[in-house]
Amino acid sequence: MLNPFDFLFPSCCAVCSEPVTGKAVLCPACEKRLLLTEHAGALCPVCGKTAASCVCRHGNPFHFVRCISSYVYDDALRPVISSLKYHPKSGAVDFFAARIAQHVREEFAEGPFSFVTEVPMASVKRRERGHNQAASLAKAVAAELGVPYSSAPIRKEDTMEQHSLAGQQRRENAKSGFCLTEGARVKGAVLLIDDVMTTGSTLDRCSELLLECGAAAVFCATAATTLIRPRR
Repeated sequence: MLNPFDFLFPSCCAVCSEPVTGKAVLCPACEKRLLLTEHAGALCPVCGKTAASCVCRHGNPFHFVRCISSYVYDDALRPVISSLKYHPKSGAVDFFAARIAQHVREEFAEGPFSFVTEVPMASVKRRERGHNQAASLAKAVAAELGVPYSSAPIRKEDTMEQHSLAGQQRRENAKSGFCLTEGARVKGAVLLIDDVMTTGSTLDRCSELLLECGAAAVFCATAATTLIRPRR
């Protein structure tokens, strides 16, 4: 049944600004333009990227068992990720959480997980933005899966932003930018959530710390991943 308020105060598609009903983030046409990673080609069983984009480090493996990402980060998805980051009431959290949860059920037969947690955000940035989109996602994914949520036992320092750095710099920045909270202890397998997988350095560092404080294994899931797209 349609809500009468949808006609009086319609929500708008995050991409084309056309009116949408209910809690929808995208109109049907724009949602069809999003590319699921499962349609992007053969994916690496560890980092979840295509062969051309694989970021697995030979001889220096990731600390997480595997990372899956639901969508390809491209021009069509960029406005939706922006809504996730900067407009927490837009519906983007629920949109991505539903797909991530479905993806986790399909790909991670290793479950169940002891808890779901997120990549933390520096306190200054969190105050500026008003929320941590990864934490919002993690809570929603946990609810979808029926798994407990726990805030990350990891503290994010105010270091340089990862998106401004290259691969090796990202690894060094992640190494110095995250640390365990004092006395942190966890148990069992952990599902670690973030918004976008780029080089995997942040997920790797957080996974390393979770293992240090007692996690049996860490699996990662993100809303999107960056891929090198072949030229047409």
